[in-house]
Amino acid sequence: MAGIIVQTSSILDGVDGELARYYGLTSKFGSFLDSILDRLVNIIALLGAILYLTLFHGLSTVLHILVYVLAVAGDLMVSYLHARALLDLDKHPVFIGKLPSIASRDVRLFILFIGCISGFIFESLLAIAILSFWIVLTIYLELIPHVQGVNHSSHSYYGFDSSYRNSILFQS
Repeated sequence: MAGIIVQTSSILDGVDGELARYYGLTSKFGSFLDSILDRLVNIIALLGAILYLTLFHGLSTVLHILVYVLAVAGDLMVSYLHARALLDLDKHPVFIGKLPSIASRDVRLFILFIGCISGFIFESLLAIAILSFWIVLTIYLELIPHVQGVNHSSHSYYGFDSSYRNSILFQS
């Protein structure tokens, strides 16, 4: 049942964005809110799977916990890498990389969905962890040649220099 809820959530998230674009109801705040809610849904879905495995299957060894942490961290790192590359480098990795988006949010949620309905939940979390960190490393390596042309000292957002902006981002 959880897998069906996760997949339905993913489909509805895509549909609401398409409807907003179709009817011309998009906004920067709507995009911002959608992105925040996407991360929240991902975390809740992953933590739900982790709690299920821990409480009902006793999968709580150090190896299991390591996979759980890597799945959640990897999921967040894919989104974080995209956001920071766009903000700091003025480049979105999707448009410069040679790899298709094989670790997109939809793919990660689909892997969790398949794991939930097939009974291979731990394996799906392992796949999400491996795929997420592999794509983060690959995108990072693809970004390196594009970073050379970025003048880091000229980036100033809202009148703050980058060191002040970064200190604000990491205060929460």
